[in-house]
Amino acid sequence: MERKEMDKRTVILLNGGGQAPFSSFHRIVRFFKKYNYDVICMELPFHGNDKMIDDYKDVNYVEVFLNEFYGLYDRYNVTGVLGFSLGGFLILNALNDKRFNFKFAFVLGCGLIITEKEKQIMERFSTTEFFENMKWDNYMLKYNGQSWRKLLGYLNELIKMEDQIFIDHNNFVPNSDTHLLVGDKDKIINIELQKQFIKAKDKIELYEIKDCEHFDYFSKSWENTKNILEKIIKIHN
Repeated sequence: MERKEMDKRTVILLNGGGQAPFSSFHRIVRFFKKYNYDVICMELPFHGNDKMIDDYKDVNYVEVFLNEFYGLYDRYNVTGVLGFSLGGFLILNALNDKRFNFKFAFVLGCGLIITEKEKQIMERFSTTEFFENMKWDNYMLKYNGQSWRKLLGYLNELIKMEDQIFIDHNNFVPNSDTHLLVGDKDKIINIELQKQFIKAKDKIELYEIKDCEHFDYFSKSWENTKNILEKIIKIHN
């Protein structure tokens, strides 16, 4: 299929696994609009689907995502992508797929090297107890219904299936300029470990966001995130 040329360039935005409403990311949408990009917000596979627990066991989650993602990429003039958390890990998989060639890619709140310690934290971050403590459970139930509880269990299982989500960093050769943004207080990602690895990689730049925890990139730490994004996007513009 021949890619359609649009009047505007397009950025695809991928949410994290928590499935917060995309309205929560209004700042990043406005940011790209400012630089004359259209924004497509892509739902992650099986999110909001009551049958998700039955569905994912018989398929490879990343393969499902990449095929759906390629459909959007092939249809629109997609020049860039931004993925947060689980969305970021999926973007890293796309960057290792020869079908895709972006002008730039932003990945936030994720990393190229994930150890057992990080996996354990991710598992804790995908429990009902965690979201209740964060006072987000009722908020998520409002927008996702009872499938929200199933989604948490699904994410928890998915994290344990590392061959489906986490890339083999030794064989990671990105097809596009990749900008990895990690908060200095993000408990999921070991930024020092990322620094050691990325030194030897082409097309990958690591940026540290000050005073930023895992759920702060587009909220309380937005100004720090935006300052870094602006410096990068002006280069690509």
